[in-house]
Amino acid sequence: MARGLFEQVARGAADVRGYRVHPSVPRGTCAAFRELRVRWSAAWDLGCATPQPAPAELESFYGGEYRRVMGKARGVASYIESPNYRAQTRSQVDWVVGEVRGHGRWLDVGAGYGLLLREVADALPAWTRLALEPDAEAQHDLARVAEVLPFTGPTALDAGLFEVISCSHVLEHVADPLAYLGHLRESLRASGLLLLEVPNDDRVALTDPNRTSDLPHLWFFSRAGLERLARAAGFSIVRSAELGLERPGTPVGFGSRARRFLRRRFHGNLSLLDDPTWYTEGVNRTDLRILARRGGV
Repeated sequence: MARGLFEQVARGAADVRGYRVHPSVPRGTCAAFRELRVRWSAAWDLGCATPQPAPAELESFYGGEYRRVMGKARGVASYIESPNYRAQTRSQVDWVVGEVRGHGRWLDVGAGYGLLLREVADALPAWTRLALEPDAEAQHDLARVAEVLPFTGPTALDAGLFEVISCSHVLEHVADPLAYLGHLRESLRASGLLLLEVPNDDRVALTDPNRTSDLPHLWFFSRAGLERLARAAGFSIVRSAELGLERPGTPVGFGSRARRFLRRRFHGNLSLLDDPTWYTEGVNRTDLRILARRGGV
């Protein structure tokens, strides 16, 4: 019987340190994470939190504590007004539009309040938009821009349904990313595209003494590790990059700092204050992204 990814990665992985929960998180919360260790597999170029919390503990955390302790914004307006989120989703859709033709079906997994799918509606108005999202409040806003599928996870999706699947900042939370990608692959049509984004948490980032929190991630990805994982799941890489905001400590020009300050302060559609570098490719960036095509394996 094939071993799951956690067993493959954890076996022989080197212990890095204890799992970090930010001091601002109340002590009585996030019990499933506080005693974990972070380990790194040189063979996979991936890190994992170990031992993995029990499924019931994770379900309880994501069902109740997650948005509160992580300070996640609620309501679609807060995301529309965020220059960072808007730049991110525009960039994600731009990666795909040059690779597709005609009409198709785009599924966003972990769609939140639907900001990415709003960008899809603008860029590909003839396409059918679908969403998977566990948060009931978010589903209400999602229904205005997409068909919201019952949230049973990717294992229940029919095979060969979609031309594009996007999965942004989800993979770091799931128990077995390799199996998860396998289910998404089966849901794509032949030569369908997967857009995948995760935090850039390579071993250097994990050993940074100034890193204050790992919460609530179960997996930590390097660029090489993310590409290796996608290939192991039966994808071929079309494009990959390190991108997003600069990591803390990276020098940022005065003009960019000023525009970002004003955008945060005034929100809204202040196009004159748009910062073209807000979510571009570079080095020492906060996120990793790949565009991959379903292979024939």
